Amino acid sequence: MTIESNVTFIYFSWDEVNCSQRNGDIDSYVITYEDLQRNSTTNRIVQELEVVLDGLMPSTIYRIFLAAFNRNTGMGPFNNFSEKTTDFITTESE
Repeated sequence: MTIESNVTFIYFSWDEVNCSQRNGDIDSYVITYEDLQRNSTTNRIVQELEVVLDGLMPSTIYRIFLAAFNRNTGMGPFNNFSEKTTDFITTESE
């Protein structure tokens, strides 16, 4: 799992679910991320093993959850969450 950020986005990538832990083919992944300061939650569905969460607030802690989805069996359990803080806005003095 990789998590990187700047002021307004978080890049999040993960490894494919091990075949022995799957309940069928994975059709997509559900990403849920929470803005802990504003108490808001956003959901995204992606087919890739990575996502860019953009339009985020600077200097903000986000909690990210990931679950696999199969159209026949539904959504699997969310993983343990990951937390990442977007960068602070800095100004350079002249």
